[in-house]
Amino acid sequence: MHVFWKDLDLNLFHQWFNGTAWSGPENLGSGPAVEPPTVTAQSNGIVDVFWKGANGGLWHKWFSGPWFGPEGLGGSIT
Repeated sequence: MHVFWKDLDLNLFHQWFNGTAWSGPENLGSGPAVEPPTVTAQSNGIVDVFWKGANGGLWHKWFSGPWFGPEGLGGSIT
């Protein structure tokens, strides 16, 4: 189980449960996030995290072994 949130410093955080104990929290940085993140998980183990950045655009970070990103996907989210 994975939990993601935007902290008071506007960075993304992640905590996970391995079936026995909680690990983290882990600061993923990548702020400022002005909206809470949305997360999707794929059957191959890749986890995608999306959020609205301070520039109003969509941002993306993903886990595939290590964390990758962030990458700006552009656009303007209202």
